[in-house]
Amino acid sequence: MGTSIFRSVMKKIVHLFFLVPFIINALNLQDWISLYVGGTSGQLVAYGNVGLLILGSFLIIKLKGSPIGTPGTWAVFFAVHYSLSILASILYDNPANFGYTLVNIVFYFSFLLYLKRLVDLSFIQTYFTIVFSIASICLIFLWNMQIDLDYFSSDLSWGLDRASGLYGDANNACLVSIISYVFLKFTDFGNLPFKSLIKLILTLLISYSVILTFSTTGYLVFVFVVILCNYKYLSKRNILASMFALPLLYLIIINLTWLTAGLNLNERQQSKIVNFENIFSFKFDQIDNSGRFEHIDNVIGKLYENPFSGHGFDFGLNHLTHNTYLNIWLESGIIGLIVLIVVLAIYFSRAIKVEKRTKYFSLAILFAVSIFMLSLQTVINQPYIMVVLTYVGVLIDKGLIKKK
Repeated sequence: MGTSIFRSVMKKIVHLFFLVPFIINALNLQDWISLYVGGTSGQLVAYGNVGLLILGSFLIIKLKGSPIGTPGTWAVFFAVHYSLSILASILYDNPANFGYTLVNIVFYFSFLLYLKRLVDLSFIQTYFTIVFSIASICLIFLWNMQIDLDYFSSDLSWGLDRASGLYGDANNACLVSIISYVFLKFTDFGNLPFKSLIKLILTLLISYSVILTFSTTGYLVFVFVVILCNYKYLSKRNILASMFALPLLYLIIINLTWLTAGLNLNERQQSKIVNFENIFSFKFDQIDNSGRFEHIDNVIGKLYENPFSGHGFDFGLNHLTHNTYLNIWLESGIIGLIVLIVVLAIYFSRAIKVEKRTKYFSLAILFAVSIFMLSLQTVINQPYIMVVLTYVGVLIDKGLIKKK
């Protein structure tokens, strides 16, 4: 009797070995602790996260689980990318810091075990929704307080021009808010009182957090994600009816500059609004790419030098390409890039084969992450993003099994 109770308690405690590191990483608490308490404390938090995950994995590794399937494709990518990057670093004598990247690997393999062997997926869906919703709400709070991690949490006399939330990067914060929106749309809170009202309020707050980032990429992605998440309304009748509203919506989008003239936006914010307007006005020559094309021009010569072998670990990050695909190519060569594209293609091809709810949830997440990889260089280097992609893969596999 006592033994069974002990096992039951231990099984519940084991969940904390995974859930605590996730919320710390997803809310970027390590950087905030480093900022306010000290760098040593931040490092201890990072080591603590890794220790908890390794211990948790050790405790559940003998439990029965389903085959690794779709999320296991990332293991192939990591093996190829790391092997080729390390080899290139040695060949071209490019120093690299492997320490921080190991955290990403530990998160990925630990959560692959956790999601496949122990956790109830409906619970983890709710947990992820809560965590990402907190991140979106914190963005609004920090914006109102005019506090930004990127500026060492100092009140800026000229005011923040873009909200970067907990991450010190507006595009990163926007991606998290979009992921938060997707999770919220597909999460059922069971018998929670006033759940419809709570979901409506959270939807409005998350949408507002996306707006505050003034991310051109984010605005464009958010439009398509909202469409995917509301797939239930994509009937022939509703699509036909919406044809009458689309011209009005289009007129609003291409006149955003005029419509927002009275909002007292600063120059940077106005340029982002104009950018979004130019995209839908097909004025592609007038789109401000925030210097990203210049970053690409700065490394294109390096790409031509070693297109097949790459330059080694951290090379892309150190050259600030702001593009995940280009980073992988620069670090592990064309083979690493091809493997990454194949992994994403496998995800997309399997996602479209499952039932509608899982399909549109998966496609919304995959679409957002894949597009943001064009303007962010740290997408798959973020442990919490890899956990989300692992979770999507587990859902896809579960959906494929049900279909069979």
